[in-house]
Amino acid sequence: MHSNSTNGYKKAILKSNYERFYMKITKEMCICISVIFLPGGLLFLADALFGQNMICGYIAALGYGLVAACWIYYFASINNKSTANNELITAPSTMPTNARIASTNTEHTTTSPNTSADRLATKATTVAAAKTDVKDSSQVHARQTKALAQQIDLAKTKIESFDLDDFTSKLLHTADGIAALRLFAQDVKDKRALWDSSQFKRATDRLQNSLSASAQKTVICDETGQETQLLKLSTLSNNAYLTDDSPTKSPQKPSCLAWFLVRELMDSGIFSDQITLTEMRIVRPQPSNFFYIRTSGKNLTTQALRAVEKAEVALNATLILAEHFQDKEFTQEQAHAVLHKYTNSIAHELARIKPMLGKSQGEVPNTEWVVRRSIAYAVEALRLPYRLHVDFRTNVADGNVALEFDTTDAHVFPDYDFVNHLPHKNSASDKKCLASAYTLRLALLLAGVAFASSDRIEHVWIAARKKQNSNTSCLLSVDFDKARFLTIDFDELCDTKKLQDIYHQFVPEIHVSDNMLHPIEQTFSLDETRFCPSKRYDVLLNNNTRLSKEQQRVFGCRHASGLAIEENECLEKLAARVAEKLAREETAGTLSCSDKVQIILECGKNEVDPRITEACRRCARKLIAALIPDNTQAITEELISGDTLNQIAKQAINACNNEAYQQALDLLTPVYTDIEKKGSYRDTQTVKWRYFNNYIDRALYNSKYGRIEYERRCKNRELDKEALLPHTHTAREFMQHEQQMWDSHRVSLMLVPDAYYEMLLGLSVCTAALKDYKKAVTYAYKLVNIAPVDGQAHIQLIKCLIACERYDQARNELIDFMRYAYAPESLALAYYHMARLEMIKNHKLSAQACFACAVHFMPRLVAQLHAELGISQSDGTEHPFSMMDTQELISVLKAYNIPLAPTPEITSFVLEGTKASLDAEVFPVARNFATLLGLLSGDDVMVGIIRSIETRPQEGE
Repeated sequence: MHSNSTNGYKKAILKSNYERFYMKITKEMCICISVIFLPGGLLFLADALFGQNMICGYIAALGYGLVAACWIYYFASINNKSTANNELITAPSTMPTNARIASTNTEHTTTSPNTSADRLATKATTVAAAKTDVKDSSQVHARQTKALAQQIDLAKTKIESFDLDDFTSKLLHTADGIAALRLFAQDVKDKRALWDSSQFKRATDRLQNSLSASAQKTVICDETGQETQLLKLSTLSNNAYLTDDSPTKSPQKPSCLAWFLVRELMDSGIFSDQITLTEMRIVRPQPSNFFYIRTSGKNLTTQALRAVEKAEVALNATLILAEHFQDKEFTQEQAHAVLHKYTNSIAHELARIKPMLGKSQGEVPNTEWVVRRSIAYAVEALRLPYRLHVDFRTNVADGNVALEFDTTDAHVFPDYDFVNHLPHKNSASDKKCLASAYTLRLALLLAGVAFASSDRIEHVWIAARKKQNSNTSCLLSVDFDKARFLTIDFDELCDTKKLQDIYHQFVPEIHVSDNMLHPIEQTFSLDETRFCPSKRYDVLLNNNTRLSKEQQRVFGCRHASGLAIEENECLEKLAARVAEKLAREETAGTLSCSDKVQIILECGKNEVDPRITEACRRCARKLIAALIPDNTQAITEELISGDTLNQIAKQAINACNNEAYQQALDLLTPVYTDIEKKGSYRDTQTVKWRYFNNYIDRALYNSKYGRIEYERRCKNRELDKEALLPHTHTAREFMQHEQQMWDSHRVSLMLVPDAYYEMLLGLSVCTAALKDYKKAVTYAYKLVNIAPVDGQAHIQLIKCLIACERYDQARNELIDFMRYAYAPESLALAYYHMARLEMIKNHKLSAQACFACAVHFMPRLVAQLHAELGISQSDGTEHPFSMMDTQELISVLKAYNIPLAPTPEITSFVLEGTKASLDAEVFPVARNFATLLGLLSGDDVMVGIIRSIETRPQEGE
């Protein structure tokens, strides 16, 4: 009974609400009709009175009658509604039980229920009774809501969790990134389709709708116009609950994170059949921990490049969302809001990485190495939503840094956004505006990185390059000075409207129209002398720059000239000077042969170095005799390598390449005999003749055998002359010879011509090919004596010793060489020959370890090892290239006394050499060291440092 009366009361309330809404609509309609017909009726009435037009009179009367009828109906409805409200308050049949009891009690004490005070008292009693009834019913509602929440929780358990770590691991360990992403996307789409078609999904939707409709509010107006809100409870329908069999048999719904990634990958177009990617490898560099997609194809279309970049953006967006939502479900709109906020706040990345910029422990601050490492590290460590490519130059001494970065293509930015909770497709102009704002923020971020790298940096030049097909244009060129830059509030960069105001104080070269950047002319170049002083590439033979104590310790010399390796470097400089004069004179008019001869002789007239004078005279004689063409290229080649030794060496190399070993031997033997008779490159008590293939060889030689190392050992009374090299007979003799030569403190180190080294190498190769192994070993030893740290010389000696079956001596030479070898190719060949020696001794385990090391340094050796060693699976022996655990490999090499190269000492030497050469601003040496360090470390930061080292001025122009 109580429930029936309650339901009746609720129906009455609903009816009242409906009538109130109906009256409101009626009133608005009456007003609209009045506004339309009253002015129009006046016009028709005037026409009827003055124009004697009865039809207009009838129309005016009809209009006024309609307006009057509407308002009469409205006021009549108000009167009926008032009566209905009184009945709602006083009728006991529509009241709840408690309300009727209260009304009955009031009748005994109230004699005039028609009075206003009595009606208010009656209404208050009714409302109180209704609230009491609602309170009793709320307990039932609470139980129903709790049951509903349990059902919703059960629905959430049907969402499949997305293991991002496992997904990342699979991507990083596959060689075909496209195939891995395609399989993942197809799997998620299949699960999503299965979920959408399941009954469980429909039941879950009904649960959500019931929960949203379970609590509504009803409003009752009393006589004073005051509104009283009552909670209206709706009974949950039983069909909203999950069926008994659906929770256990229905599929799991893919997580919103996985579904977001799949949608973005599909939109990127990377799965399109129109895009051809031969190989795509996905990596996750350590500094940023963001994804990066590497493609092997060099001639990729613009469409393919955009698809790859958009797929990379999708992967990194997934990482951003996973970090933000922490395994919570989210909507598509929420995801786009988070990514939009992240893109606008990239300047905050500076605060995250700033503690890692500048000097590290044990480093000298404000040096070229520290600044370049900091900028290169920041480029790799910044967690940006779009990929970043930066080229930069630094001149710490003058406080200047210049950076150029590639802008992000507008097509990579989101295809749609949300406006008023509705998806909105971004037009091409919208994307360009987003790209322009991102470019402006990124430029400020990179400038902040440069200023944070050193206290000495006072100016940072930034240029934004837009590359489209083969064309490159500049969208931004600005010089940030430190004083004004430090006043920028990076929190304001999130506001796009304030970006241009921030730039105005720096007077940039910029053209902004409709919030889009347009091409302008760049105001600086990376190769300008203010960023790349020409002194960095001075001829080392004549460079008397004194090195610091730390640099002397690393390089083993006191001046930069102690790192020279090219004896004809002065000839190259002479040839460049001659070519410049010839070009200048030819622009003024045609030059005769005699004019060119005069120019050549004048260039070498006042030179002290006899090699320069001899080269000029030789070139002049050949020009007069018409033995060489009179063009500039032929003249420069003659000046550099026109001597007899170089010419014979070239002919012999061509003969060896054609396997005409006897012909090459016949060319080289007379020249070598003549040089030996003259003693041209023989060591004396005051002169040492050496050859160095690169600057690392020279620095390594200086640090092991140079004057500073000898003086240090004498000072410390380290008299063991065998300690600097391993204890082989050849090494001990060589060390004693080197130390004796330094005893006088008056020894000069001279550089032998490259042709002399090539001649000795050719003699050894030719005699070995002709089976004269004893002579081949003799020539190889002479080669090692003039090039004591050269990898090619040592490998040739080892090959000759193996050919002579002097295996123990070859093994000792190999161990000696491995202790200071560093070049990947030399290390691969060294381990290859060590494996051959171990196979000869039937040491299969150590041979397998050496095979693994050789293939690691030079993978193409696999086929050669199979062919030369005759390895096959049919003989039942273990495959020599099978993967060996790192710890097992190290233990095997150690057990057989085989060094694990490159040794920690060499690696440390290369790192210190890179730092010292950059700080000393000896850039030929720095490029050599940095390139090797990049090969050994495989570090992307080192790649950035290498690219920051400019080329020689004449090459960069």
